[in-house]
Amino acid sequence: MLPHLMRMRELYDRGILIFGGPTRAGFGGMALMETSTTSEAADLMREDPAVLAGVLAYEVAELNPYFDAFAGRAWSP
Repeated sequence: MLPHLMRMRELYDRGILIFGGPTRAGFGGMALMETSTTSEAADLMREDPAVLAGVLAYEVAELNPYFDAFAGRAWSP
């Protein structure tokens, strides 16, 4: 997992990874990335050392934010 964490730290330092980590239940995790396209996010994850080693799998989903503290935007009725 160390190579995976090093890769995620690299993405964080480059401003791509916004937040990420394992679930508290001990299985699975989540990473929120800011990329231009979902295929760019998939490419980044495909290159992850833990994915390449078959230790982790990933799924990419595009988020349509209704609430965004970074942009100061929130849904309202």
